[in-house]
Amino acid sequence: MPGKKEKAPSKRSKKNEGIKLPDADAKERKQDEEKQFFNEYLVDQLRDMAFWTWADGRIFFVNEEACRSLGYTRCELLSMNIPDIDVDFTAEKLSEFIERNKHLGKILVESRFKTKDGKVFPVEISSNYFHADGKEYMVSLCRDISERKKTDEALRESERRLKRTERILYRSQEAGKVGSWHLDLRNNDLWWSPETYRIFGLPPNTGLSYEDFLAIVYEEDRAGVDRAWKEALAGKPYEIEHRVFANGQVKWVYEKAIIDFDAHGTPMFGIGTVVDITERKRAENAIVQSKIILQLVMDNVPQAIFWKDRNSTYLGCNKIFARAAGLKTPEDIRGKTDYDLPWSREQADSFREHDFRVMESDTPEYHIIEQQREASGRVAWLETSKVPLHDLEGNVTGILCTYEDITERKLAEEAVRLASAYNRSLIEASLDPLVTISPAGVITDVNKATEMVTGFAREELINTDFCDYFTEPDRAKEGYRTAFERGSVTDYALEIWHKDGHITPVIYNASVYRDDTGEVIGVFAAARDITERRQAEEALKKSEANLERAQRIAALGNWEWDLKTDQLSGSREYFRMFGLDHQEAVPFEKFARMLHPDDRKWVNEAIKDIRYDNLPRDYEFRILLPDGKERYIHSIVEVILDENGRPIKVFGTMQDISERKRAQNALQDAKDQVELYVDLMGHDINNMNQISLGFLELAHNIIEMEGKLGEDNIVLLDRAMDSLNNSSQLIDSVRKLQREKMGLYEPEVLSVGSIIEDTIKQFKRIPGRDVKITCNAPGDYRVRANVLLKDVFTNLVGNAVKHSKGALVVNIGVSRVIDNGKIYCRIDVEDDGPGIPDTLKSTLFDRLSLTTTRAKGKGFGLCLIKMLVDDYRGKFWVEDRVAGDYTRGARFVVMLPAVE
Repeated sequence: MPGKKEKAPSKRSKKNEGIKLPDADAKERKQDEEKQFFNEYLVDQLRDMAFWTWADGRIFFVNEEACRSLGYTRCELLSMNIPDIDVDFTAEKLSEFIERNKHLGKILVESRFKTKDGKVFPVEISSNYFHADGKEYMVSLCRDISERKKTDEALRESERRLKRTERILYRSQEAGKVGSWHLDLRNNDLWWSPETYRIFGLPPNTGLSYEDFLAIVYEEDRAGVDRAWKEALAGKPYEIEHRVFANGQVKWVYEKAIIDFDAHGTPMFGIGTVVDITERKRAENAIVQSKIILQLVMDNVPQAIFWKDRNSTYLGCNKIFARAAGLKTPEDIRGKTDYDLPWSREQADSFREHDFRVMESDTPEYHIIEQQREASGRVAWLETSKVPLHDLEGNVTGILCTYEDITERKLAEEAVRLASAYNRSLIEASLDPLVTISPAGVITDVNKATEMVTGFAREELINTDFCDYFTEPDRAKEGYRTAFERGSVTDYALEIWHKDGHITPVIYNASVYRDDTGEVIGVFAAARDITERRQAEEALKKSEANLERAQRIAALGNWEWDLKTDQLSGSREYFRMFGLDHQEAVPFEKFARMLHPDDRKWVNEAIKDIRYDNLPRDYEFRILLPDGKERYIHSIVEVILDENGRPIKVFGTMQDISERKRAQNALQDAKDQVELYVDLMGHDINNMNQISLGFLELAHNIIEMEGKLGEDNIVLLDRAMDSLNNSSQLIDSVRKLQREKMGLYEPEVLSVGSIIEDTIKQFKRIPGRDVKITCNAPGDYRVRANVLLKDVFTNLVGNAVKHSKGALVVNIGVSRVIDNGKIYCRIDVEDDGPGIPDTLKSTLFDRLSLTTTRAKGKGFGLCLIKMLVDDYRGKFWVEDRVAGDYTRGARFVVMLPAVE
């Protein structure tokens, strides 16, 4: 039977006939046979299957275990090859196995054997390859590893279950936000579950020390956590809630741990859980906040709130109710009944009767009007509502009540009733017609004044069309419709007709009125008889027209400057003076800009001065109109102060004195001319004549002494002649100036080039001087002037010659220029003489007037030039010929409007 042991033969075994031992003598053969016998015996005792095979895989020896395990007899197995019993060894695979065994000498593989009855079981094969007597063998020990395979599979299944359980645990921890940890206190080896890492906001498997853990704990909780852990290591329970700072946010966690100690009380291991309770904390805070808010709402609503149990015993209330009941806090109400509170016995009975009726009927009752005596002794009117309370099954468990103290409303209603009667008496006492109108335009009520103005009784007016009592019904309709649309109308002019034909002018002020819901239900209109006002307005208009006419005739206007708004208003004549259309009010700056630049100083000083009490009461100034004309204004002002002495307005009058000023200026000019002529005749010309007489007297004395004048003394006659020529030229200039002032020179179009040529010819020869005059005039330039234009250039060239010595070069240039959009003919007269210092240049043109020229006739020629150029509407100035160096000569510039 497979697996049964046979007797050990005394000779070489007959079971393994395939073994051929080498030839030897009898003794040695006997020893080998014995050795082989014992070897075979030992092999049969093995618990593993043993196979001896040739190099081609044929079996020539097996042990008892191989027969027992495979179910074959020894003879059956010795007739087989390896692939006959090994289901995984094909001929090709056997060849590979043999070659590998040859190469390595020893190999260990797993395969599967098939028993005689077809059962397949796993085996582990340990095979050795060796040579003996020139032959190749393989000795293989094969072990049935079925149990080991089952154990391995069970172990793998256990591992799979463990991993599945671990995954379920981790997923459960993730779902429940519960982490776990284990700490080996002996070697400080800490293990965290994945959820623990997530809760603390750390990457999985992050190495962590106790100090690193404390760093994650919220700073304010850190000391408490550290203290709790150290106490746990001393034997106390570790259970704590604290905050941690994870992923940039604060979390709440709940930790609980168990510490294991050895026999000596030394902590060995710690195992614990961490629960993320952030949401719970938020919910708790929300609940607390909700309770606080609910209590705040109850304590701050204007109604009293309280609730009772099924026996009408108080369970709670808000502050308003506690105060009415004479309690210090709402908590003091618990356990009390209405009989324990300040209400009267009758009131308490009534309250409880209502309570039980609501609870028994399970039906709310609203707007119960009742009275209650409060702790202060005050009896209040209440409007109470009571609602039954239920448990989860819908059973009535108590009652919730609220009431509002309507004592004031009750008093107000009574006051309204009294006021209504009072108001009606006031309405009837009004002298103004009063009427109420429905949205359809129908009269709903009137007062006595309306009856009087229309001639109809109240009963006749009510329910009639409002528009029927006016001279313009359509306008009346438009008025009350506007009131409905906009909410009100003011100063709406109408005329009411009396039934006897009399007309009363009125202005209506109307506004809508509403019901308790805010819905517009009508218009209340009040009419004011404006007969007297209209008469006054007519008189005022007439008065204003007369005033305006008087101001226009007198060229006198009035104005008012509001210092707070900086707005200036005035009469129509005031605006006319400034060349503006009449307006309501304009900024003060608009008028300030129209002042003559030289007269603005007083305005700037007035604006800067806070008090404005330094303003002159009476002053004159010039204004420039939009068309460029100049006017002279005389103004008188008065500063208006408030009760604190601060200026709030400036009031004034203005009168156009342009004609008077022109007459004064003309008179002054005439006076200046007369004085100039007197000065010239009495001083300048007299001096020139005295100089001539002096030189002539010297010459006469020489002739008397010597009988003749020598060549050296002829100069005395020349000097006398020069002085007489200067006197003659001065008289000629004065004559021309006088004629120009009188307007005796007719304007005409003149050629600038021709006049300059004549001027150059006049100075062609100057005895004793080297004077060169050139002209650059490319083109024929024409201007509108008069015959005195030549005197302009004659004086300019003559001054250059007169105020210089030695050689002189005078250049005259003519060109066309555009200045401020106007075309001018520009004439430059420049010389290389001594020039004009800057100090003199700055004041030279200030002295070019008849008044300043009176002093010894100085600058009279320039005065004549300036006057002529101004009359020609031109410009005249002086500058250095070489910029910045006056010593290298002067350049006089004349610009005259060109004629195309």
